Amino acid sequence: FPVTIGASSLRQMPNILRTGDKATIYASVSNYSSKSGTYVYKLEAENLKIAKPQGEVMLADQETKDVSWDIEALAPFKDLKMSFSLTAKENNEASDVVEQKIDKRGSLCRE
Repeated sequence: FPVTIGASSLRQMPNILRTGDKATIYASVSNYSSKSGTYVYKLEAENLKIAKPQGEVMLADQETKDVSWDIEALAPFKDLKMSFSLTAKENNEASDVVEQKIDKRGSLCRE
């Protein structure tokens, strides 16, 4: 794919996340195509309030930028799965997805 997201892209996750806790999480998005473009990034998760879950970012060829989301834990959870996606706005076929999980103890688990 011309757009790639590294497996460790979601970062600065809290060590513990309880109901009512607020945090900001970050991801790096990169464009490894041969041209500049606009990309749509999106974070999805159950039991999380995500301020502005979707946004757009302009990336030149070989450019990497950081994006972020403000989150709040809404309810107790056993395992929290988060899905972060990046899709080329001009071409929906150019996309990548990273999924990560936090277990009930608050430990980050990669899938």
